[in-house]
Amino acid sequence: MKYRSIAFPFFLLIFGFSIGGCLDYKNGNDEGGTHAIPDDGIGEQDEPTTARISAGGYHTVHLTEDGSVMAWGSNNEGQVGDGTFQDRPYPVPVNGLENIVDVAAGGAHTLALDNEGIVWAWGNNDNGQLGSEAVILIPVASRITSLPKISAIFAGEKSSFAVEENGTLWAWGSNLYGQLPGLDSATSPQRSYWTPQRIMAINEVAEVAGGVYHTLFLQFDGTVWACGNNMFGQLGEGSLYDSFMPIEVKSLSGVVSIGAGYFHSFALLSDGTLRAWGLNAMGQLGDGTMESRSTPVTVLGLGGVILVTGGYSHTLAVTEEGIAWSWGHGPAGQLGHRSSSEVTLPTRIQGFDEVAFVSGGALHSAAVRQDGKSWGWGANHFGQVGDGTWLDRDRPVPTTPLE
Repeated sequence: MKYRSIAFPFFLLIFGFSIGGCLDYKNGNDEGGTHAIPDDGIGEQDEPTTARISAGGYHTVHLTEDGSVMAWGSNNEGQVGDGTFQDRPYPVPVNGLENIVDVAAGGAHTLALDNEGIVWAWGNNDNGQLGSEAVILIPVASRITSLPKISAIFAGEKSSFAVEENGTLWAWGSNLYGQLPGLDSATSPQRSYWTPQRIMAINEVAEVAGGVYHTLFLQFDGTVWACGNNMFGQLGEGSLYDSFMPIEVKSLSGVVSIGAGYFHSFALLSDGTLRAWGLNAMGQLGDGTMESRSTPVTVLGLGGVILVTGGYSHTLAVTEEGIAWSWGHGPAGQLGHRSSSEVTLPTRIQGFDEVAFVSGGALHSAAVRQDGKSWGWGANHFGQVGDGTWLDRDRPVPTTPLE
């Protein structure tokens, strides 16, 4: 996942489970009860935080303001990167990394980019998503040596992407449905690529957003392209046919950032509004319905958006005022406002402002506020919320490093 000054895309896998509450969709109010969230003096910063956060399937990775990396949650495949396979309910350092400028979490693997343009990877490599030909679990950060100098990284569920400054795209990992563009055809697909491949089918790439089986690409000229699985119309071109080659989402213009969920997709326009398409069975498109869409529709009632991140069944966004919003299905608390049913319109996470970044995981959500500190909420059975407990949280709570 790559973060930008306007927004960041995101791959992600999110499942949901809902807890009681009554929502006023028109006013974005949560009347299901209140939990006080401490202010912590946020709002005093003159400069935007350089901290970032990325939620994987069941783990979370936090790039701190000093360029170090902390991680927590599920670690049975080494995705936390602390050299063990022990789940961590609190942040632990990823050793061997310094001067990191970006992080991206996949389903059970993690990428990091340092200030010299070097890409590091750890976790599960069952489809080559770590850029290594060894089919093993790697619990420590390992350098991918076959890449040139890289300026941006992105992660899908079991695929990885890197972009050079000139927009040249590299990709590796799972290609089951052609989510690595142009490398195969439907008649002769190769399931996985174990080392980074230079992608010739698209160039001048500014951003990548990887779903589980589909991928979006934003070019320098603001056009959006997609490839891979299209079961629910997540490629956005009006059909349900898969594509091994990038196809343009022609109904879009003025796009400044993109995002992808499990089977749905987003585009952020220059006017701060959102377009969404793909699976909508849980209201994750935010158009007030539960009807899946094969072409982009407007996300209703939300403007001034600077960031959007999608999951399997819920979606998160941040507006220019630093306000966090969510919609879709959130039974484990991952919506952050205690909803007990599908929420089909964006709803404000009350009391949780001054937000810089959000990211969604399989059953949890994560955020960095403008002071650079990390927060989490939702399912916590692997410690993925990071508050030092194994208890699910239906409101944002600060992560708690082990003293």
